[in-house]
Amino acid sequence: MGSNARSGPVAIALARRAAIVALAGAALASSLDAARAATLSPWAAGEHSAVRLIAGPPANGTHAAGLEIRLDRGWQTYWKAPGESGAPPAFDWSTSDNVAAVRVAYPVPQRFADADGVTFGYRDDVILPLAVTPKDPRRPALLAGTVRYAVCGKVCIPVEGKVRLDLDPHETPDAFAAAKLEGFAGRVPQAAKVGDAGPLAVKAVRLERAGGKLALIAETAAPAEDATLFAAGAGVGVPVRAGPGRWRMPLEQATGEADLVLADANAAISVPVALDEIATSP
Repeated sequence: MGSNARSGPVAIALARRAAIVALAGAALASSLDAARAATLSPWAAGEHSAVRLIAGPPANGTHAAGLEIRLDRGWQTYWKAPGESGAPPAFDWSTSDNVAAVRVAYPVPQRFADADGVTFGYRDDVILPLAVTPKDPRRPALLAGTVRYAVCGKVCIPVEGKVRLDLDPHETPDAFAAAKLEGFAGRVPQAAKVGDAGPLAVKAVRLERAGGKLALIAETAAPAEDATLFAAGAGVGVPVRAGPGRWRMPLEQATGEADLVLADANAAISVPVALDEIATSP
C-alpha cells in the first residue's frame, strides 16, 4: 500500500513533466515555423507553375535571395535568351522598399529541340539567384514586385506572379531552401574572357560574311565532347556546331554585345564579346 501511495505523486510529476516537454516542443516548432515563414514568401500560383522568393545569407553589404520557379511535369520556362521561341523572364521591383538594385543571375540552362526549333530553359524547378543591394544596409529591405515569365508545354502561356519578402540580415534563412539556393548559385557560369587559358575556354572569336549573311564564329576548348555553347544578346542566333570546338551563330548586326556561355557537366564560363571590336573574315 505504501508503494501505491508513493506511485501516485510520482506518476503525477512524470505526467506534468511530459506535458511541459510537449508544450516546449510545440513552442519550438511554432517558433521555427515562424522563422521559416519569415525567410520564404508564399507561392504565387500561375498556369502550370508557381513562383516565390527565398532569403539567403547577407554578404558584402547585399542580401542574397532567390526567385524560385516551380513547374508542372512536362512544362518548361526560359533562360535570359530563349532561343528560337519563347520569352525571357522580366522583373519589375518598383514596389520594393529600401532597395537600390537587384541583380539577377542565371544558372546554366538546358538545350531543348522540338518541331518549333531550339530553345534554352529549365524544367521542373529552378532558382534564379538574386543580389539585392539596399539603399541603407543598416535597415531591412522589402523586395516586392511582379515577375513575368513564359511556360511552354504543348502550348506557350505568359504568366505573371506578384511576390514580396522582407530581407532582414538578422533572420536565419530556412536551411533547406538556402541549400537549394546555394546549389543553383553554384551552377551560374564563372566570368571569363576570350583567350583565357583553361580546360574550358573560348579561345577566339571572329565575324564571318558568307552569301550576304553575317555570323559569329567561336573557337572553344572543352575537356568533354558534350560541352554546349549558349548565346545571348540582341540579334544573336542559336549556336550550331561547325566542327570540333567550333560554333557558328547567325547575327542580325555586328554591333552590341554577345554573352557566350560554354558549359559541360562540371563547369561553365560566361564570356562577353563586343561585336563591333572583333575582326571580320571573308
